[in-house]
Amino acid sequence: MKGNALKQSMKTKLRLLLTEGPPTLPMTPLTALVLVIGLTLLEILLMLPVLELSDRLAAWPARASMVYVGGYLLFRLIIMLSVMAGDRHLPGRSAAGKEASGLWKSLGRWRWLPQAVLAMGIVAGFRILYDLTLGAWLLSLFPENEALLEAFEFLMQSPLAAGFYVLILAPVFEEFLFRGVLMRGILFKGFSPVYAVVVSSALFALVHLNMLQGIHAFLLGCLLGGIYLKTGSFSIVVLGHMVSNVIVWLQG
Repeated sequence: MKGNALKQSMKTKLRLLLTEGPPTLPMTPLTALVLVIGLTLLEILLMLPVLELSDRLAAWPARASMVYVGGYLLFRLIIMLSVMAGDRHLPGRSAAGKEASGLWKSLGRWRWLPQAVLAMGIVAGFRILYDLTLGAWLLSLFPENEALLEAFEFLMQSPLAAGFYVLILAPVFEEFLFRGVLMRGILFKGFSPVYAVVVSSALFALVHLNMLQGIHAFLLGCLLGGIYLKTGSFSIVVLGHMVSNVIVWLQG
């Protein structure tokens, strides 16, 4: 009986994750800020041994890169699984509290596919337009962050590890936290959808710790937040974020 109950609970949590998103609690913007800062500091602290091990593997750059990505994967999996273990799921995500169509329920009839394709197209168009206009202008004003360039070159010692991090791990975790937990948490506290989208996007920009990426992260966060509110699908938002990162990857 306990095994069946656990299996049913896992199925329910997975269904909710793919549709509404991860469990969350009502929170104020200040609570969200403290949570983001706390997780960032914890990540830095726990990654120190991983960075030390990567340095010791400097003679084998690909292995060092894989260890680095593996450390991030472990940390973020722990965070995500800890959140998923909680029974803090609140139904609905829009201000009106209307029931979302949901990816899981409509999967058999593929009704979610047009929404997903449209969302990915919108994100791709935004990314390309941004790079050709505002992004190019900002790049002429602000130099690229040398530390970030070095980190990317380090990751690229193992293209497989780098691709996994940039194209899968980062989009999934960032949407899990910033749209799934923080934006919805602020919504559940009673704030307006626009306010929740803007605050969660500002926090998303903050963790990038540089002007160039921060401005893009804020605008992308607002776009993804709007898509989340409109479609009611966490999965579609993750796909949109992946498309944005794929374009960056292809640009080198």
